[in-house]
Amino acid sequence: MSGNRLCRVRAKAAPPPNGTAEVIRHVLNDMRNTDSKWSLYDVVLIADSERFPVHRALLAEVSPFFAALFGNGMKESEEMEVKIEEVNKEAFRHVLDFIYGMPVTLNDIDFGLEVLELAFRFQLDTLEDTVVY
Repeated sequence: MSGNRLCRVRAKAAPPPNGTAEVIRHVLNDMRNTDSKWSLYDVVLIADSERFPVHRALLAEVSPFFAALFGNGMKESEEMEVKIEEVNKEAFRHVLDFIYGMPVTLNDIDFGLEVLELAFRFQLDTLEDTVVY
């Protein structure tokens, strides 16, 4: 597909799960929108040489992939920096925005497909289900 072909792809922020996860998501979303937004991050994900400070608990709550990565005794569960291989940093940024409850708008079909591939890879069913073509 040509990168010039445009298609409006929108994903609304997924409704947060009920209970504790909802509270965590709202708190982390607020943290992300303040000057001290990264003061409490506990891991840095590196994608395509870009650093993304994130919160393991939130990622593990919404993604079985990250739950396994951070919670099954793998070396990544102890490391402060984790490299995510074969990821476009802009697509990854959109996935993280979605996880943190921010609306995501994609205007290019090829880029939208990259984001959807990451949603599938990281087992983010809510992102896959909310994309509108």
